Amino acid sequence: MKEKVWQCNVSRSMIDKYMNEYLVGNIKTTKTGAELRIISIEKPTEDAVAVEKIWKMHFYFILEKNRRKNKMLKLELKRIFSKKINVFAIGLALILAVIFSGFAVTSNRYVDENGNASTGIMATRKLTDNRRAWKGTLTEDELGKVIEQNKNAVTQSSEENTIYGTTLQRIDDIRSFIISVLTPDSEYDESVLNQITEENIQEFYDTYHKNMEKMAEEYGKTSVQKNTWKRNTMK
Repeated sequence: MKEKVWQCNVSRSMIDKYMNEYLVGNIKTTKTGAELRIISIEKPTEDAVAVEKIWKMHFYFILEKNRRKNKMLKLELKRIFSKKINVFAIGLALILAVIFSGFAVTSNRYVDENGNASTGIMATRKLTDNRRAWKGTLTEDELGKVIEQNKNAVTQSSEENTIYGTTLQRIDDIRSFIISVLTPDSEYDESVLNQITEENIQEFYDTYHKNMEKMAEEYGKTSVQKNTWKRNTMK
């Protein structure tokens, strides 16, 4: 079946629907809505009327319109690439994108149970699987387990990489989080983990919320920003 040009009348509220569902060649506003010229194999509406005599006009109009769009795009690309500075900028952006992608891939380091380190895409996947054991809510009981594992790792006599691969690697993010909460105004210090008491663990989230409230007061520029920050951190 060949496509035809159909003329039909629709309400204004239905114009968008027909624009999305059909190839509309022309829209003419009327008192009751709009008169559409639609190119379709089937009738778009029950009262649509075929207007075969102007089919070719619409067909060539659409082809010409697309041809002009393509021509304008080619001219614009030609204009951009005709200047050496633009070519240099695009080339530099591509090079930087490749470099930073490489950094992203190699920045993750995975250590296996034998202490052998690796980087790359597979290392990232293994690291994700390794830390998945601690997926879920970080309760006070879980915090206690992390602290206990950390203390046991410190007392082991094995090589550093082996200890990291078997014990510390999977809890490394949690360890960093605990240290940042307990020493908000100090430098990163892992020895804090060996000094934590049962009381510190019980009060851990109270300390976290106090730190967030302090940051909201320091960095919030308006009362609205401060209150919003506080509400988000208390969730």
